[in-house]
Amino acid sequence: MKAKKLLTIAGITCFVLATFFSPTTTVVTHAAAPTEYTIQSDILEWRYLFEGNAVYKRLYNASSGNWVGDWIFVRYL
Repeated sequence: MKAKKLLTIAGITCFVLATFFSPTTTVVTHAAAPTEYTIQSDILEWRYLFEGNAVYKRLYNASSGNWVGDWIFVRYL
């Protein structure tokens, strides 16, 4: 019984010493920053027109500077 307790205490002590006092190695890697950026898709924005009591919207391609489609009625104010 005494030997079993001694073995248990020795095992716990070895575990604690190995866990908390062992040398650790941390590896941190960083990806290289890209030097060039390419736009993968067009930047589309809704533009709004307030005419009298009516609101209209139209899609605008900010990448090429062109309108996409026609004015669409949204609602009356």
